[in-house]
Order: sequence, then C-alpha cells, then structure tokens
Amino acid sequence: MSSEQLLLVMTAALAVIALVAAFIAVRAARRAGSANGAPVDESPSTGAPLDFKAPLALRTSIIDPPDQVVAIVEGRVIVAPTPRQIVDATMNRPLVRVSVLSHGLAHALRPESRDKIMGLMRREFQSRRRQRKRAARQAARIEHPTPTRSIDQSPAVTEAWLGELPAPTHAPTGQVES
Repeated sequence: MSSEQLLLVMTAALAVIALVAAFIAVRAARRAGSANGAPVDESPSTGAPLDFKAPLALRTSIIDPPDQVVAIVEGRVIVAPTPRQIVDATMNRPLVRVSVLSHGLAHALRPESRDKIMGLMRREFQSRRRQRKRAARQAARIEHPTPTRSIDQSPAVTEAWLGELPAPTHAPTGQVES
C-alpha cells in the first residue's frame, strides 16, 4: 500500500471517529435535557426556556415577535422566515452563484462594455506611463543638474528657453568701468 493510500485510509478512519463522537455527544445532551422532567425548548426570539405545560396563549405571547408570523401545527412552532433569511439561503446556492457570475461575464463581454473597459484600461495605462516619465525626468534633474542652474539662479537663467544661452548678467570683459 502506497503512502497516499495509507494517508487516505487514516483520514477516513479519523473522520468516522469524529462523526461517532459527535453523535454520542448529541445523544448525551438530549438525554440530559430530557432527564430534567418536562420537555424544555428555547424561544427563538428571547432565548428564554419555554415550558410546554404552560397554556397555549402564554407560549405564543412569549414567542410572537411583531415582525414574524408564528403558527403552531401539531405541537410544533413554525416561524415564517424573514426576507433576509430567504435571500441568504437563496444566494448561498451554487447554481445561483454560477448564474450571477455568468450574467456578469455576459455583461462584461458585450461590445459596449468591452469598449468601455478597453478605454478605461488605456487611460489608466497612459496616466501611469506619464507618471513614470515625470518621475524619471524629476530624478534625472535631481541627479544631474544643468550647469547654468547650479551656477546662477537668477530668473534670466532659470526661465531661458531650452537651447538658448542665458543673457549676460555682467559687463563684457573688454570694457573697463571708470
């Protein structure tokens, strides 16, 4: 027997033991509850124990919340589910989930949705590219400052067009001031 088969058998045996232990625990809990005498159940609305020997009017007044419909049929309390419980139960079914997923995919794959999605992706890609280029230019400016900016910070030098020489800020060397 291979190690995988041995592991499978041991896992199955452990699952059976856990199932038997849970079954025994439930039976013991039921026996302990019935050993107290009268059958006692908990009210779904208050959590307070109900005594089935009490008059019917008293029992329904304890259980009956104003937003739920309660009926007693053959000694059993039947409470109509709330709309929230119905939605939760419905949405947890696998076929409903697959149906919702397929509807969403069908909507996403329609031509108008595809065009919209492609446009959004293109805009996002272009804006990210602009951000990267802007960050690269800023890093290059910080790393390698231009010689004119590092020497002279006057407005004539810093506001000059690219490729132009800055205007002279001092007198030519050939003339002597007197």
